[in-house]
Amino acid sequence: INLYTKVNLNLASIGVAALNTAPSKLEIPFSPLLSAVIDISDNETVLSFDNSDIDGKAVQVWGTPAVSQGVSFVKNQYRAFAYGTVGAGELVIAGDYASRFGTPVAGTKVFIQCRVIEANGQTGVLQSVVATVQA
Repeated sequence: INLYTKVNLNLASIGVAALNTAPSKLEIPFSPLLSAVIDISDNETVLSFDNSDIDGKAVQVWGTPAVSQGVSFVKNQYRAFAYGTVGAGELVIAGDYASRFGTPVAGTKVFIQCRVIEANGQTGVLQSVVATVQA
């Protein structure tokens, strides 16, 4: 019953209705998160993945407020700020970062984590990347 509850919690976090029956186990494709770009000139965050195996899959995204270049421990600063569907190996999130954390200063860095969530609520491996904010 714990797995069933966790699966429904995962689905709720990406705006999908809860399941009424226990799901069958799926193989979740692994597509390494290659990079994240936060561009304050067009208020967009772009996550790039290694391949298109996860196109059409939902991805939940966490981030940190912008920190100086010398900061590397941010484990306690991650906050969920977006979810979306991957297309052409990329996830473009317009405005969500700024609405959660405010507009970051160019040259600072932001830590991003994401995970794929399948249609049945199973999740992939949590992946992390660091992005330097661009003007």
